[in-house]
Amino acid sequence: MSLSTPTPKSTRAGRTLADLQRRRVRPMFWSPLGGGELLSGESQAARRIRIALDDVARERGCSPVTVAYAWLLREPCGAVPVVSSSRAAGLREAAAGTDLELDRQEWFALLAAASGQPVA
Repeated sequence: MSLSTPTPKSTRAGRTLADLQRRRVRPMFWSPLGGGELLSGESQAARRIRIALDDVARERGCSPVTVAYAWLLREPCGAVPVVSSSRAAGLREAAAGTDLELDRQEWFALLAAASGQPVA
């Protein structure tokens, strides 16, 4: 799971994220930035998510990468994003996500951008 695929229908094991949450199983999110798609992709979804990340990052004075990791770390299922950056700056940005507390409005704005659907 990543911001570019926020609501998978099921995991490899065939369980939904809600089911994993009920079972207190913390999934690992591989390639949480969509293999770089979020930062440089030209798809409509990537551009939509990037705008939302940039908005929050500008307000909070941090990088969009930090915002993305903060969002993923606050997923109700307690997911563990797997950081694969080999750049020291990329690792610092990911680690900074652990300290960034998104408010509900920010979190749901990112969810809406990631899903492409309004959040009621």
